[in-house]
Amino acid sequence: MITKKIGLFLFLPIALAIFILPRIPFNGNLSTIKLVSEKELAELALLDSNFSQEKNVTFLLLEHESSFNAPEAFKVIQQITHRLTNLSQVETVISITSLKITNNKPLKPEYEHLNRNQLNEYLSSQINSIRKKKDIYHKFISPNGKYALIYITEKPKTKLDLQSKIKKWPELRKPISSYIFTPNNSRVAENIFYSETSFLVLVSLISVICIFYLFIGSWKGILFSLLFIFFNFSTTIIFIWLFNFKLTIHLIPLPGLIIVFTLSDILHILYQQSQLRDNISSSKILRKRITHQLSKPILFTSISNAFAYIIFLIFTEHQSIFELTTITLSSILLSFLSSRFIAIKIFNPSTVYIKAQRISRIQNWRILNKVQIKNSKKSLVFTTTLAFLLFFVAQRKVQINDNNFLETNTSELKAQQILSNSFFGNYTGHIQISINEDDSIWKLNHLKEIETVERMINQIFVPKYLTSPVLIAKRAHRYRLGQKNEAFKLPNFDTNSWKSYLVNYHKQFGSQDVVSENNNSYRLIFGFNEPTLEQRLEKFKNLEKQLKRISKDDIRFKLLSIDYLSDLSTVRLTNELMKAWSLSAILTGILIIFVLKSAMSGFAFILTNLIPLLLAVIIMNFLNLPFNPQSLFFLALLSGICIDDSIFIMFSKAKSRKEIEFFPILTTSAVLAAGLFCFVFSNFDWLRPFFWVFLTGIASALILDILFLPSFKKIALK
Repeated sequence: MITKKIGLFLFLPIALAIFILPRIPFNGNLSTIKLVSEKELAELALLDSNFSQEKNVTFLLLEHESSFNAPEAFKVIQQITHRLTNLSQVETVISITSLKITNNKPLKPEYEHLNRNQLNEYLSSQINSIRKKKDIYHKFISPNGKYALIYITEKPKTKLDLQSKIKKWPELRKPISSYIFTPNNSRVAENIFYSETSFLVLVSLISVICIFYLFIGSWKGILFSLLFIFFNFSTTIIFIWLFNFKLTIHLIPLPGLIIVFTLSDILHILYQQSQLRDNISSSKILRKRITHQLSKPILFTSISNAFAYIIFLIFTEHQSIFELTTITLSSILLSFLSSRFIAIKIFNPSTVYIKAQRISRIQNWRILNKVQIKNSKKSLVFTTTLAFLLFFVAQRKVQINDNNFLETNTSELKAQQILSNSFFGNYTGHIQISINEDDSIWKLNHLKEIETVERMINQIFVPKYLTSPVLIAKRAHRYRLGQKNEAFKLPNFDTNSWKSYLVNYHKQFGSQDVVSENNNSYRLIFGFNEPTLEQRLEKFKNLEKQLKRISKDDIRFKLLSIDYLSDLSTVRLTNELMKAWSLSAILTGILIIFVLKSAMSGFAFILTNLIPLLLAVIIMNFLNLPFNPQSLFFLALLSGICIDDSIFIMFSKAKSRKEIEFFPILTTSAVLAAGLFCFVFSNFDWLRPFFWVFLTGIASALILDILFLPSFKKIALK
């Protein structure tokens, strides 16, 4: 029975969490997902601060069914550009038709609206000319001509809803379609977070309720479990708020984790209540007996769940992973405390949470009693051999890679893919260029050295774009020779007047990203596509080696890229966490040996839980799921699920297989699998297949717990 005191204690945090949740800040900057330490991020930020800080740019991406190279398509771009410049929230618009190149204006956007005659004149005189200037033309029109790009910046303190504006524009209809993309758009990421999380929670709860009712046949048991799920979720939200953590896209699976942690304990408590209630009339004695039966298994289940995450916490240097791990550990602790010290205190002998018929029906399933292991020693040899074989297969192909945190089948992802494939690439490389204090970057010898670096990059990466002081010098040289395309090269002279000209006018040729405001810091930037982390890292390391080789006393090159640092951190952290994960399993086994005072029990425990995890790793390889800190986080959760029932079997007083209570084992496995079924409906490619990984692990752990672990326990008891 829920007293007023306990009811207030349970429902008050739920009400408080409803009030707090909308007030917790959301970090929607997807660049923070990069696994770079805070120290490295600070160093990169300091370097970036030397350069002009561009305002947040929104890309309007136009797609043509045939090509934008035709004059009629350019007229459409010009009309859309004019409409954009008339929007009150827009500060600047740059497109291929607004960027005029003349002999007396190096690069200057023009926002005037051209009438039909003026536009025809412009198209005939300018388009053919600018098309030959590929360094400019391909910033606006893709190499295949199918896509056109318009760069838009908003005025300060305004909110531009571009999607609703362009819906009514007659120019944006067949054969032209449009996409909008804002890099690191917090609003988009926040919408993804709340919509995805809400949907997954709904699917998870519906699945859990259906399977739960099928097994226990009681709405009271379901409502009791839901109450503690909501309580634990609410207290976790309060924990996030108290410690000033931010919500991030990493936390999408968090409700599923809380459901798992809560149900794994609550189900066993409900089962014990249903088994003891008929022979006990006193609520106090009933609670005391349940506590005596379950205090150790619940404690050691929580400890075993926490082991891997504690080691995660020790190894990680990344803030998002640190926060996710800390929040998960708090969920484990809160689930343990609520189960051990609140849930048990509610019980009385008169309330039916699980129907007795359901228990006896499952407990007496023929298949459970028919399939038995007769020779315990042979089964031990078999499972040991199987574990070694699976380990050999699992470790042969471990693919370390990162995740895409944008949803599938959305306009944002479509726009990102087009931008990556046709304009900028998915990844960037930054090369810091250092010269002596009294030297000039515009010396011909320095520019030729930088040009050598450009050739290296073109050979190693095949970049989508490349910007450097060399590009600026080539544009300036072309401009000084009357915009002749053949003049797009470094000059063969190195005069003081030439260097002085570049010092004074380099900004007019687009140097903001590669030459600092005070002309004392320089860099080279390039973008490229490379789907696998392994190949990307190999190319980065090759470039870093080449840069060290060609660096001299008067000009030095250093690879400084957030993607490179993130790749290095991902590989290092993944390898460390895999070792930590293995260590946590061993520590749990040692803990079992210490508590049960049986080495055989510890070995049996490790063996029966190692096989499901090895099978999960093999399934991950089969499904081409990458190994990284996020996926290892899920494997740590799976480890906790597998360990849960094994601990209850090891701590039970059953001395033979017939005495083992199969109902709670089957019920927890089925309900937890149902709770994780929501991943199938996720809009994230990296998250969706994890249900099959969990299902493989849970199913194999169930088989081992029912068939083999009782036999191993029998050997240990001899």
